[in-house]
Amino acid sequence: MYSRSRIPHLAASMIAFCVLLAACTSASAARLLHLEIYVDDQLALTAIGGDSGREDGSEIWSRLDQIDWEPAEGFALPISEEDPSRVSLSGRVVIQVKHTEHVLAQSTVSELMLVRAPDGKNQWQMPPGEVTRTGIAAGLPGNPPTPQAVAGQISRKLGLLALIALAIVFIAVVAIVAIALASRRDSSPEQ
Repeated sequence: MYSRSRIPHLAASMIAFCVLLAACTSASAARLLHLEIYVDDQLALTAIGGDSGREDGSEIWSRLDQIDWEPAEGFALPISEEDPSRVSLSGRVVIQVKHTEHVLAQSTVSELMLVRAPDGKNQWQMPPGEVTRTGIAAGLPGNPPTPQAVAGQISRKLGLLALIALAIVFIAVVAIVAIALASRRDSSPEQ
């Protein structure tokens, strides 16, 4: 059996294992996102982004105002001489957020306004109002998370709580068995 000196080592090992197991429950993989804006079926602007792999389309969409878009090769942005810090795209404007070839979110509008990125180069950003407007046009909720996102958050938290409860029960059983073995050893006659 186990000697008294090994019982604390065993309990410490079990605790470390349970903590490690609890820490691993929320593992996920980051995703590379391809963002594209089409005007009348012609690729107009592109961007690359990323997320943790847990976000749904509406959560990703809510951060489109943080993306720097670059004009696609062969597309001439209609930059106004009156205000070169803004550009207005009109026609059939389609905004897509994709992971590999899977479309996570898409909106189709007749007009989209972009502003020049702060660095002044040929990069463009969607103002927050445009992000909200295009998200509503796509049927995505503005700021509140979708029921699926809320359910996912609750599910992850409940899973973690269940794992912690299981770890506590496991540790208690190991401690009870260790105490029982130790007391049995103490009460057994010496040979």
